[in-house]
Amino acid sequence: MKAVLCIAILLTSACAPKPAETPAVSKLEVISDHFKIKLEYPALKSDVSEPARSRINAAIARNALRHLQDADDTPKSFDDFVKEIAAENEEMRKEPGGAAPWANECICTEAHRTQDNVVVKCNAYSSTGAAYPNRSTNYETYSLKDGRTLTLADFVDPARHEALRKLVEADFRKQRGPEVEFEKLPLDDHFAPLQEGLVFHYSPGDVGPHALGETTVVIPYASLK
Repeated sequence: MKAVLCIAILLTSACAPKPAETPAVSKLEVISDHFKIKLEYPALKSDVSEPARSRINAAIARNALRHLQDADDTPKSFDDFVKEIAAENEEMRKEPGGAAPWANECICTEAHRTQDNVVVKCNAYSSTGAAYPNRSTNYETYSLKDGRTLTLADFVDPARHEALRKLVEADFRKQRGPEVEFEKLPLDDHFAPLQEGLVFHYSPGDVGPHALGETTVVIPYASLK
């Protein structure tokens, strides 16, 4: 009964989009002859009540900085990050052959909204002289009621996570074949309840070699039954 109730909550809260005000967008950009840094992220407006709105907007700004810097924990301020990149680039340009122009970018947008939650998608890109640039797509889901950052357990009973993992792994294998090695696909940091279903996105390097590229698994809500 609990699993059925969970699916019912999913189908009602994650599927039906809610019209909303166009969110404000913060844009920060620094361009020099040797590097470019760009950050964009939305901010919810009066269509979300306080204190949830302030809590969500603070989390969006923090996560946007975190993805820009590829930081696991507390990110630096935008200005401090610019100073760090400028100093590192200056040092690299002293090396034989110099350094090609660098680029760091993170663009965050509102991906989906229901009566209960909002999903923000952040596309990050960095090119700092490595053989290939780094790209990642990251999702965070926030409660419009209290501003919490929601986890997979808020949408699917934890007792059913292993059954869910089997669905995700089967689709991943179908796309990528059996040669990609992993013990268990991570779920918690890769999910997003979007219009088309429960989505699990793996950026290059998350699972398997970086050259594998990105993989997106969509589990339709009907399949969760």
